[in-house]
Amino acid sequence: MKLTRNLYIYIVLITFASIVFIYTLVNDIGIKQISDNPPTYETSTPFIYGLFCVLSTVILYKTDNARNSRLNLGFTYHLIGSAVVLLLIILPAIFSDAFRGPETFILPAVIAVVLLAHWISTRKDLKGIESKKAFK
Repeated sequence: MKLTRNLYIYIVLITFASIVFIYTLVNDIGIKQISDNPPTYETSTPFIYGLFCVLSTVILYKTDNARNSRLNLGFTYHLIGSAVVLLLIILPAIFSDAFRGPETFILPAVIAVVLLAHWISTRKDLKGIESKKAFK
């Protein structure tokens, strides 16, 4: 699979944003703890992170020159984004006590299931043409 210029930019942006977001989580930046209540965010860090990821995906995908090729570019963006986020979640979980616990591995499992469902759903059609019609 040959990566396009926009995919390289996407990898850098998502990696940087994920590292900054995980850093804010580990160091309790923007988190407010009131006695025994669960911690809450004072800032909109998770919202900004999610919005940044969605906007960078949409903008880079829509402006990618290889969009009209036979390559399943949407799946490639999804695969790369999922791989970067999973890697950056799993590595701290393995090497740090801050992320220990079974709830740490729920998000990677959900992302892997969603990625598998996306792959299965995109296998049915080729650019909107049913595979039975395309391969008579």
